[in-house]
Amino acid sequence: MRNARILVVEDDVLIRDAVDVILSQIGHQITAVGTGELAVAQIGRVYPHLVLLDVKLPRMSGVDTLRAIRKEGYRMPILMLTGDRSAETVRDVMNSGGNGYILKPFEPAQLVRRVTTALRDVTVQDSRP
Repeated sequence: MRNARILVVEDDVLIRDAVDVILSQIGHQITAVGTGELAVAQIGRVYPHLVLLDVKLPRMSGVDTLRAIRKEGYRMPILMLTGDRSAETVRDVMNSGGNGYILKPFEPAQLVRRVTTALRDVTVQDSRP
């Protein structure tokens, strides 16, 4: 899917900006926020086709944000961004409705590949509850 709407939730400004640049260059529309609370507030305005969500966020964790998004009925793919390789984190993500994760640090080509794969089967209906 080209020209997809992607919500990036990352508190590290450098990573957030890098993801924005990389994915914008291949034609996606990026909305980037730094907290889980802002992500939950924006999701009903943006209706993203995909969410990239940092696991470790201030106040509301990425896993809690994931749960809140799923509780509202959104079905779009959600890929977690994390440097945490622990089995417990992976299990929490998958049990909470996550569709996978991208390990940080990542190469731009790896990010593009994972996003392209995640968007392959997305439909417009996935963006709305």
